[in-house]
Amino acid sequence: MKTILKHKLTLAIILAMLMGAANVQAVDYDLSICGVQVTDANKDNLTAAINNAGNGSTITGTVKFNSDNNTVRLENANIYTPGVAIAGSNNKVELVGNNTITSLHDGIVAVSSIEGKGTLNINITSDNGVAIGTEGYSLTIRDCTINTNGGVSIVGSDDILTFENAAITVTNSNTNYGAIIRFNDIRFNSCEINQPIGAVFNPQKKGNL
Repeated sequence: MKTILKHKLTLAIILAMLMGAANVQAVDYDLSICGVQVTDANKDNLTAAINNAGNGSTITGTVKFNSDNNTVRLENANIYTPGVAIAGSNNKVELVGNNTITSLHDGIVAVSSIEGKGTLNINITSDNGVAIGTEGYSLTIRDCTINTNGGVSIVGSDDILTFENAAITVTNSNTNYGAIIRFNDIRFNSCEINQPIGAVFNPQKKGNL
């Protein structure tokens, strides 16, 4: 009887270990980069994961995800994708150095903040694409430089957009829309609108600028 119990206990421990290993492998995050699901296995080297995905997207430089603070780090990254470059769920984006996103569709959607001491150039090659979209999350752009070109630059969904000590240049190719649209409120902390001269936020127009 003791031998049987020992064997049962050993089997139970092995099964528990296997289940634990399976759970670790199954961990992923509500975040995709260039159509690639971010997981525990690839989060520290998303550059390699995306270049090996075979979906037409390419990256040079460093792209990684820190799950401890829910932050995507772009460091001198040059991203090309036929889809959406960064599709988050209330994640943060940290900019280090000079970064570029070129997308046939959208640039960055559904993140809570874009910040850092770096620069980000977003080029959208479709008139219907969106450089930055909030998808229901209020967005703060802080301490960084962002230049957008093409499509519609910054699109909200009745939420709040905050610029804090940031330098932003937005240029649309789609002239049917303003460069910044559909926000309930736009706030400026330690920065202001330089061009067009006299532009102000109009809540009745949902932040069309």
